[in-house]
Amino acid sequence: MAEWMDLTGKVIIVTGGSRGIGEHVVKILRRNNATVIVADLTPNPDYESDENILFINCNVAKKDSVDAMVKEVIDKYGKIDGLLNNAGVSRPRLLVDFYGEKPEYELSEDDFDFMVSINQKGVFLCSQAVARHMIKQKNGVIVNMSSEAGMQGSKGQSCYSGTKGAVLSYTMSWAKELGPFNIRVVGVAPSINERTPMNDDAAFAALAYTRGQDPNNVSSDYEKVIPMGRAGKLDEVADLICYLLSDRASYISGTTINISGAKSTRKEYIIMEKKIKISPSIICADLCNLEHDIKEMEQCGIEMVHIDFIDGQFSPSMPLGFAAIERARKITNMKFDVHIMTVNNELFIEEAVKAGADSICFHYESAFHVQRMIQLIKNAECEVGIALNPATPVEVLDCVAPLCDYVLLMLISPGYASSPGEGIIPYAIEKIRKTRKYLDKINPKAKIIVDGRVAPDIIPDMIDAGAEILVSGSTGVFRKGYTMKENCEELKKAIQKGLERL
Repeated sequence: MAEWMDLTGKVIIVTGGSRGIGEHVVKILRRNNATVIVADLTPNPDYESDENILFINCNVAKKDSVDAMVKEVIDKYGKIDGLLNNAGVSRPRLLVDFYGEKPEYELSEDDFDFMVSINQKGVFLCSQAVARHMIKQKNGVIVNMSSEAGMQGSKGQSCYSGTKGAVLSYTMSWAKELGPFNIRVVGVAPSINERTPMNDDAAFAALAYTRGQDPNNVSSDYEKVIPMGRAGKLDEVADLICYLLSDRASYISGTTINISGAKSTRKEYIIMEKKIKISPSIICADLCNLEHDIKEMEQCGIEMVHIDFIDGQFSPSMPLGFAAIERARKITNMKFDVHIMTVNNELFIEEAVKAGADSICFHYESAFHVQRMIQLIKNAECEVGIALNPATPVEVLDCVAPLCDYVLLMLISPGYASSPGEGIIPYAIEKIRKTRKYLDKINPKAKIIVDGRVAPDIIPDMIDAGAEILVSGSTGVFRKGYTMKENCEELKKAIQKGLERL
């Protein structure tokens, strides 16, 4: 019995058909009875026993080689029904190596020429040579392998993205040119898939460097941005390609189909999943009308509040007592994020737990026994974080960062917000970025909270650098001259701008 997309009698060329996605396409084409020509530089020994698979040594970037390959196919079979422009290469490279550590990962002229010659020139040469015969036949299908990177761009892959973006344009233009001859031109744009030879360890190392990631985390980090929660299977991509090459897809032309597990909706997904949170600093609220302000926060969609426990020694203020927080706990279900700025951490951790804290962080600078403080908080089944003063380097957390749910970065000196001339530290964004890069290597799940002068004008930069929870006080939620609702709307607009940069 014939397969649903029966390809019996079809002669189809697959460039780069010996490995990766191309190999999977060849197998499915043969399962559907197509005759397959594998145009590649290296043969696949698995094909040798199949008389309906013809290997032709071909360099797609050389016109003479392409023309010879197409002539051999026409001489042997008398026609070409389909072409899959699958051959492709990638070298992850930065436009400029701004890390200043590995200049070999900066885009060179050789890198540029190599990717353009295969990914772009190869598609042009093969399509042109094949189309000459398809026009005579008044029939045929050309499938161009693009990439989601060509649709959206990809950090560390600008040249690769550019070549795949060009393929998108070729697909649309050629479909209009060749449509009158009953020739369909369609594209496929895969996203993150099972690893192929193009994504070997060397490529992952290069990609990780360009993105400031740990090579060991690239795959898991990828999966975080796919709504379906997994990488694509090569057979899933191959099935789509074979369908497009079949008569079942006879009215599909001039478009590129994204196959990404919904990752193509990246911006919307980030906005939905990233969950940049505003955490109003309750110390800046109207403490005489605290219940009123808490209810207003809830109406504005606030999900958590930031509560400072201060002893007057570590920081020169002491605005809130334990009783006030316990009272607040009874009137709201918002998450309580407690920030301890004290000398006696153990006492205040115990009081924070009694007050109903959901997460507790303490300062590394005041903790003689960091591990014990972490354990006390974990024993209370609260999330645990460590706070760092502006000048404290993140590297002090080498031993304990894997145990933390978050790191709080103070962007002003604790307790001196109202002091004349006390503004956000000039290296704030760089410290956030450095911390994110640091955590990505040893604890990628850990979040970054930023505290101190978090204002709408700088929030996009903070989010772009890696901040996920924004402690908002007198320059944000409680900005004077505006209602809380107006301030929250302004903050949300700033967050939107930040998310759109990712």
